[in-house]
Amino acid sequence: MDEQAIESTQGQKPGSPMIVAIAGWMLPGLGYVVLGQTWRGVVAGTTILLLILMGIFIGGIRVIELPGFDSAGKRVVVPGTDQWVLTARPVPTLMEEIWFMPQLLNGPVTLLAGQQSLALTRSGAAMKMHGRLDDIGILYVAIAGVLNLIIIIDSAHRASKASLSETE
Repeated sequence: MDEQAIESTQGQKPGSPMIVAIAGWMLPGLGYVVLGQTWRGVVAGTTILLLILMGIFIGGIRVIELPGFDSAGKRVVVPGTDQWVLTARPVPTLMEEIWFMPQLLNGPVTLLAGQQSLALTRSGAAMKMHGRLDDIGILYVAIAGVLNLIIIIDSAHRASKASLSETE
């Protein structure tokens, strides 16, 4: 390993890249914290969470629309059956809500916001917007997810370099 690579891993706690990646998905920036890079983790996590909040503030809570639910927040079933459309036809259902996939890269934060979105919709407190602001909000949350994926990959890579330098 060259001298520059060794210097870039100093100050890091060795950790399993898989554990670091899972931690980074569970809470944005947590992968860096697991490695001992607390400041980097706080900055990365705060940036992603702010992007998510900005998307929700711009487009409303319904920018996170969980697949398999209608505009009233009720489960969509396959006509003529009682089977939920997400379990009966998962790929076509996910393709209808294609922006949910990058949003899901934000981790449980997206799932919690999606559940809140459904609850508010069912109570009548939130409605799905259809317009430019909704699209912009959806993109903000999706971009946060893609940014979190990049951060997860970086932190897992740093974990693998730290564990390699320790074994030498």
